Amino acid sequence: MPEKYLDQQIEPSHVGIIHWLGLDQFAPEQFMTSNWVSTEVLFVIRLFNAIYSTIVFWVYFAVLTEAGRVNTIFAAFTTLNFIGLHAYLITSTVHHARYLHTRKLNFLLNQYAILNYLYILLYSVVATFNLSMVVIFWSMLANSNGVVYQVVLPPLIHWLNLSVHGASLLMIMIEVVLVRVRMSVRMVLPVFVIYVSYILFTFIIYGATKVWEYPFLDWSQGPIAALWYFVVTTVCIASFFTIMLVEHIREQIAAFL
Repeated sequence: MPEKYLDQQIEPSHVGIIHWLGLDQFAPEQFMTSNWVSTEVLFVIRLFNAIYSTIVFWVYFAVLTEAGRVNTIFAAFTTLNFIGLHAYLITSTVHHARYLHTRKLNFLLNQYAILNYLYILLYSVVATFNLSMVVIFWSMLANSNGVVYQVVLPPLIHWLNLSVHGASLLMIMIEVVLVRVRMSVRMVLPVFVIYVSYILFTFIIYGATKVWEYPFLDWSQGPIAALWYFVVTTVCIASFFTIMLVEHIREQIAAFL
């Protein structure tokens, strides 16, 4: 039987959209505890993943710099997604360290509400996009020109590819399985808005450079382009509900045990 938790929530918001999305139902304890491992073990796992993501990010940054493409670091969905994952892991690790030191969650319960809203939003976005990114990359982009920057020895490039298009999913799925957080179904709306915002961002990039960030975005493909947009959008939304399903199964198993 899982340990009993208090799961104290932050103060309810008087802003309608915040309450409707369920952002004010944030219970910090759910991020710091697990049904499967002790909070200390969860912290060690997080610390390892945070360190690994830091190494990957700076090596990736060095590769882009050597290739003379550091100015494109915020153009690729992969890069933005990994930055988000890295930010989530670092934030969670720092919060967890404070929790282990004091065994209290007042620092989260009493901080600015917007920071807690952004934390749960970051979790939802990173979990969804890491899954959809891995599916899209390995099914549609793995052999496309420009996705892999061949500027150093192939083994390093191979390691980076596996890290940002594979290990990244493993790291966030470890979080999803181990923590006790459950996304609100309505969180699909801000996740979708962020996805659409990135698509619009690629239009701006194309307008400035006349180069599509990803081949399937190219309007010159004709009607097939509309199909690609539909497929990618479907993968994104399906990824969100897949994460929700994993969370549901996790809690059902925990309740049964």
